[in-house]
Amino acid sequence: MDVPVWSTSQEERLKSFKYWPYKRGPCRPEKMAEAGFYSIGSKSEPDLAKCYVCLKELDGWEKDDDPWSEHKKHAALCPYVVLNKSPDQLTVKDILTLECEKQKKILVLRHDEKIKMLNEIQKAVRAELDKRNGKENKRKISRAPSKRTSKKE
Repeated sequence: MDVPVWSTSQEERLKSFKYWPYKRGPCRPEKMAEAGFYSIGSKSEPDLAKCYVCLKELDGWEKDDDPWSEHKKHAALCPYVVLNKSPDQLTVKDILTLECEKQKKILVLRHDEKIKMLNEIQKAVRAELDKRNGKENKRKISRAPSKRTSKKE
């Protein structure tokens, strides 16, 4: 989970909107950056943006979309949305609190990724064990009983 260090800065977020399709209107880069977004889009998908705090990714933007409204609609519990301040109103305490919230989110996402990976490994190991156990059971079943008998002399 890589989050650029520079994403905390509104000015730096604004620079990320190089391929942003809307230069005017409510969905212009300045408003996107103000609402906490930075662009992670490309030439093939120019309207993909991510919140620097809650890490919510949104695409499918339209020129008349309001970034703050969309952020609230899709991530109502985002600490940046809940704080409800523009970047120029943020205090040092606000910035540090938002950074802590972002780091917690990153840890949760990394934890979830590890759990998913371990579950996939567990599933593969179980499948292999079941496969091997199935072969063992087939061998036992397919062996004909021995015709030898033991004689006591």
